Amino acid sequence: MNRSISTNAEGLRPSLLPPEEADGPVRILFLSSQTLGFATHSRSFEVYAEANPSVDAVHVRLRPPAVIRSLGRQVPGAGRSGLDFHRYRYTRLWAREMRRWFRTRLPLNRFDLVHVMTQHQALALASIPYPTRPALVTQIDATTDQECREFGATRLWRRPVIASERRVFAASSLISCWSTWAADSVIEHYGVPAGRVMVSRPAPIIAPNSCRQPVSRGGMVRICFVGNAWERKGGDRLLRWHQARWKDRAELHMFGEVPDAPPNARNVIRYGPVPHAELMDLHLPQMDLLVIPTVQDTLLLAGIEAASRGVPVVTSRLAGVSETVQHGVTGLLCKPGDEREFADAVESLLSSPDRRAEMGRNAVEFVRTNWNADVWHPMYIDTLVEIAKRHRAMARPAASGRKPGSHLPAPASGR
Repeated sequence: MNRSISTNAEGLRPSLLPPEEADGPVRILFLSSQTLGFATHSRSFEVYAEANPSVDAVHVRLRPPAVIRSLGRQVPGAGRSGLDFHRYRYTRLWAREMRRWFRTRLPLNRFDLVHVMTQHQALALASIPYPTRPALVTQIDATTDQECREFGATRLWRRPVIASERRVFAASSLISCWSTWAADSVIEHYGVPAGRVMVSRPAPIIAPNSCRQPVSRGGMVRICFVGNAWERKGGDRLLRWHQARWKDRAELHMFGEVPDAPPNARNVIRYGPVPHAELMDLHLPQMDLLVIPTVQDTLLLAGIEAASRGVPVVTSRLAGVSETVQHGVTGLLCKPGDEREFADAVESLLSSPDRRAEMGRNAVEFVRTNWNADVWHPMYIDTLVEIAKRHRAMARPAASGRKPGSHLPAPASGR
């Protein structure tokens, strides 16, 4: 069950927290980032924790307070080099903020386990010795080390962040990763034993039911783009390609924080940000193709969401993004930045409605089998319950003979 849901622990008081006695359902505190796809994923914790009678959950949605927004913001032009130490400042500021909560509104003795998404909000817990604090589970989409390797960012100035990540991972009973790509980095680059690492997919909260039915609109194919980072995700390039190649054959539908289309742009429809449920259940089922030529993403949640509604996906072959598309089966993967390969991929699907329809059917089955919320999330909550129970047993006098660290789980099913 969910005992309370708040933003930044505002309004929390003892009556909204689990009891001090650890005799009932395991007491879990979810601290969840509300940035981009993390916000959507955090709602799944709330839904599936509510459905689990073994859980007594408190959810805190993490939105940067004014001081963190001000002192932790990126210096224009210095982000890629790392010289502004943006992420390091952000991590330290969050640690300071959370320590204040733990002294006042969120006493840790009320919990058996704290689940933090992501590692950049977990440093405050890593500094508390175990077993003084609850068990810690950290969920990530990527590590800083592998972002440097994958995207060519300067590693030298990111060493303090990587060192902070090492502390968090060392203190965590479990590191759950959105992709195999991220899990491999935790093991290979940070030296975490495989038994403390698992893959836990951020599956769509509404499992797919059936393929969409194509809607005729004067023969126009509907291409869609979903994303807030317009240039990083390639929205500007897609708009340019559309106007140069497909403006008379296809409509381009743009969702998210995207700029207005040029006044002379043809067959371009801008929606701006729309509620997630509206995007999933009203707009995506009307689309024929999702195209996101991203140059820097660790995963593509929009791709999985589109696939769950029977929409083929054309995107970049990089990082964990490659795990969201079965190339040639549910969509097409292209080399990042290769305009010719992307143009040919889109062109091949525009001219073949039968192939689009087949890929759409395959996409629904791919999500149902590999990214199904009703499979991943209950299994993940059950894993948290088991870790919390181990911690609770260690805290009792009868368990005092256990060696420190014996609470570490080995969820073999995740790897």
